[in-house]
Amino acid sequence: NNNFQDYIINISKKDFLVYVPVNSSFKIEVINFNFDNDSDRFFTNIKISGNDFIPVITSINGFARSVIKVPVLAKKLKKGQVINNSHIHWIKIAENRMNDNYIIHLDEIIGMQTNRSLNKGKPIKRIELRNVRLVEKGKPVTIIVQSGLMKIKTIGQALQNGSKGEFVRILNLRSKKTISGIVVAENEVRIPLNNNISFLSK
Repeated sequence: NNNFQDYIINISKKDFLVYVPVNSSFKIEVINFNFDNDSDRFFTNIKISGNDFIPVITSINGFARSVIKVPVLAKKLKKGQVINNSHIHWIKIAENRMNDNYIIHLDEIIGMQTNRSLNKGKPIKRIELRNVRLVEKGKPVTIIVQSGLMKIKTIGQALQNGSKGEFVRILNLRSKKTISGIVVAENEVRIPLNNNISFLSK
């Protein structure tokens, strides 16, 4: 099998020591290596041999956990910032520390907006990002109704935040009526034709 995997090795025997003569030429061989995929535990014997000392065989056990590369922030970002490639660098982390709550693919991060202030160097959770908000609650928006060649525009106020393609509630500042529309661009909302066009009137 030519597929190689990186691992983080944690040796249980912290005081593992082997003494060899000073300036000795020696080699290390791994023998009887056993690995349990379910627990990530390993057990092995190693043989240390040289021309000027009796070979030493000792045992080592511990954990060998596979690692993956994940994108993290290269610097701290404030809430509402849009992430681009310059904000990202990669780290290796034990695969068992990751779950579906974390993002491991770059294309799921670039162009997204932070939901809160994020620190650098930590895996990014899905809940910490959102689609870029094009409409913000309480801010003015252009309301558009179009049928064929006819296009009507008026000014309204967003009653909730919204990203492209999302439905948001809009207040017509002239008629004081409320209706739902689709966010189509920054501060622009289109009203579907099946909604009452009287929304635009006084």
